[in-house]
Amino acid sequence: ADDLVSRITDALSMYDYSDIVAKTVSAKPIHPDVDAIRNEIYYPAVDAHYDTEYFEGTIPNEGMVGQRTIVVKESNGRDIDTAAILNGLENESWDNKTYPYIVLEPSIVEAQVGEDCFKDLLGSYTTTYSMSNKERTANVLLASEAVNGVIILPGNKFSFNDIVGERTPEKGYQPALIYTIEGMEPDYGGGICQVVSTIYAASLNAGLKQTQRYNHGYTVSYIKLGIDATVAWPYTDYRFRNDTDYPIKVVVANSNGRLKVDIYGTATGGTRRVEFKMVKLEDLIPNMTEVVDPSLAPGKRVVPNFSYGYVIETYMLTYIDNQLVSEVKLHTDTYSPYPKNIEVRVGPSVTDEPVTE
Repeated sequence: ADDLVSRITDALSMYDYSDIVAKTVSAKPIHPDVDAIRNEIYYPAVDAHYDTEYFEGTIPNEGMVGQRTIVVKESNGRDIDTAAILNGLENESWDNKTYPYIVLEPSIVEAQVGEDCFKDLLGSYTTTYSMSNKERTANVLLASEAVNGVIILPGNKFSFNDIVGERTPEKGYQPALIYTIEGMEPDYGGGICQVVSTIYAASLNAGLKQTQRYNHGYTVSYIKLGIDATVAWPYTDYRFRNDTDYPIKVVVANSNGRLKVDIYGTATGGTRRVEFKMVKLEDLIPNMTEVVDPSLAPGKRVVPNFSYGYVIETYMLTYIDNQLVSEVKLHTDTYSPYPKNIEVRVGPSVTDEPVTE
């Protein structure tokens, strides 16, 4: 091109208008930047995986954030065949050509998530309940269903209240007896503390870090004192944290009045086994007020039925490959007698004078 311009300029300057023959040479086109194009349109496939979803916590006005584990569905990626495009530019002849996108498929789909994460049973516990109490049984089943299958990622916490939510009639919860400061009275969700207690015992067996647990105010019959746990909406919660390096899953099953909680994950080290040792420090009896009952014989005392309370100290003994490796005090719990106050009817004293008007 430079040579042609020079020849034309020289001819015009000399008023030479004869034909000028331009010589041409073949040249390959300048290629577009294929790598830059690829960077603009490429995105990788995403495998299905677990992630943490955050939401407003259950305790009002406390600024707390709840969290739950969710499954993120897989998604396809996109790419182009840069080698084919470069070959077409350099060695083929065409005016227009379309190169289709390459679909990148994920290696793990939603149905496969967790198949290898929960191969080991870390801890388990079973309690029993009477199915004749239909209202209480319904509450146990509803809470069990809410917790069953929950996955906790490493470092994340399990919160019973966050997972189960408020126990309301709209959700199907029914009135059943619960413990209150005043004693026992019916309320929606009565009986779900058995689910909480069974999870607590299973998580202790699994060796997980306990972060919030309260014992019952009175004794319960479905689990050993010292490894029970209670909840109340919204302030009294039960929580533990997954302090392992792998995800864990809580599996809850009910069958013929048997409530079983299994916690699955990835075991490390040797075979682990846990035992609990309860030490009774004190027996507690109700406050007794004596009331004279003239219908009773002198010196006669009638004490209403009551349940003893106790002060219990609980220890957890951990064995690895049947060798005791630790003995840890978990807590000291106080269970009040029920009821806390009773009236004892007593007959009149033999020295009492008859009442006259």
